[in-house]
Amino acid sequence: METGEPSRTAIMAATARGLHRLEAATPWVFDDFLALVLVGPSWPEVRAELVAAVSEPLFRATSTMTVTRARYTEDRLAAGRFDQYVLLGAGLDTFAWRRPDALAAGLRVFEVDQFDAGLDRAGFDWSAPTFFSWVGVLPYLTVDATEATLRAVAKSAPGSEILLSYLIHPSLMEDVGRAFLDRFAVLAAGVGEPLQTVLTPEEAEALVRRCGLEVVDHPSRADLHARYYTGRADDVAPITFEQFLVAAVPG
Repeated sequence: METGEPSRTAIMAATARGLHRLEAATPWVFDDFLALVLVGPSWPEVRAELVAAVSEPLFRATSTMTVTRARYTEDRLAAGRFDQYVLLGAGLDTFAWRRPDALAAGLRVFEVDQFDAGLDRAGFDWSAPTFFSWVGVLPYLTVDATEATLRAVAKSAPGSEILLSYLIHPSLMEDVGRAFLDRFAVLAAGVGEPLQTVLTPEEAEALVRRCGLEVVDHPSRADLHARYYTGRADDVAPITFEQFLVAAVPG
């Protein structure tokens, strides 16, 4: 990852997210009409790089992860009463451009990489209810680095939430998930962003609890399928690869 530039894996995720509206049947699970614009004119080359690394069938089967992640995140944000929205490791997220209505309604949006210090410099209010989005990041961090961030989140206002995604242990994946992991791990290491942490659901819940947070939602693949994919005419569906967990500051 180059200083001042989005990570290569963030560019890949944004490309997959934007391609959903071009390659999947409607209704789209999530319509990020600005993702490819933000990636820029190189997005076809990014797609080709992904396909070369993981194969066309695997790319199509697993690209749903990025749109499911985005849909679930913004649904959770909309369901709560938050004054602030913090995107940790925002990469090429387009929320601030897509949702001027949320900003007009008074939601303050922060996109940060340097957590505590970055938020303080930007005028973050630690006493205001806040929703933190931390997706597509934890697998690249050590457990110690993850704990440090979660403990910082636990200092925010009671009722604040953090939604994180973690790489589930390979033994709990289907064959397609394990096949993708084998190839993506090589790709990620090759661009200087090696995968470092995998967790079971029990380990993920224990992790957030020992950092002072309580688990409030932890959907399974079946839960996500029921919420977002039931009744589709195509074969687009979530896979078991990364899992989402929402934790809240008690009180």
